[in-house]
Amino acid sequence: MWKLTSKEIKARLLDVLVFMDQVCRKHDIQYTLLSGTLLGAARHQGFIPWDDDVDVAMLWDDYVKFINLDEVRNVDGIGIHCADTERDYNEHYYYPYAKLEDNTTLIHSDQKFDKGGIFVDIFPIIAFPNDDVEAKKLSKEMSKRRWRSLVSATKYENYMKRILRLCYSLNYRSNRDRMLELGAAQNISSAKYVGDMFSRYNSFDDRFPKELFSEYTTLPFEGYELSVIANYEQMLKMTYGNWQQVPPVDQRVSHELTVYLKD
Repeated sequence: MWKLTSKEIKARLLDVLVFMDQVCRKHDIQYTLLSGTLLGAARHQGFIPWDDDVDVAMLWDDYVKFINLDEVRNVDGIGIHCADTERDYNEHYYYPYAKLEDNTTLIHSDQKFDKGGIFVDIFPIIAFPNDDVEAKKLSKEMSKRRWRSLVSATKYENYMKRILRLCYSLNYRSNRDRMLELGAAQNISSAKYVGDMFSRYNSFDDRFPKELFSEYTTLPFEGYELSVIANYEQMLKMTYGNWQQVPPVDQRVSHELTVYLKD
């Protein structure tokens, strides 16, 4: 196998992201760049220079539509990995959200049990109950199950943590699938707030007004125009505060992926 350089990794990540954008445009599916990827688009017109992570988000109905399209069920090229595709790839898929992966590549990780390739994380956006007590209850339940799923996917050196990981990994599907069931059960039409409960702890504090996801525009990203919510600056301010300020060097965190091209 051939080890990819950082530049080659970002080029292939961009290929996956642009492929996703083309499929979404074809099928009238709305998505937005999210988290550091949205920050990169708004502040750097592309990747954050020291980062190689790509996150996008879709409202639940668009998410379900996307992951079930024939175009993204490609085990030999760019294809979706999710709870429904475990048998297709003969893998343990621990996560409650989907990854769109370049199946011609392979990530080597000392921290995770993943055996997939370069990926774009796709997070479903679901509704919070309008009652704060119920919303906090749901957020707590999702956080608990997300933590168990994350432990199942993580490599540990500590003996007790390895035992804990083994216990949770024996039942990882029940935690993952219960999160998906809870996500599907939420009624977004009457909701005031929505959010990503699949990748965030304490997601109640990170809720967004549903109106943020009602209009979309585009931002330049590495020479392409990619989809973002129209009021992306509000989302960035809620997430990062002064998002236009570039952090000092010692606060710049990179995922430092090790990726190989399959033979």
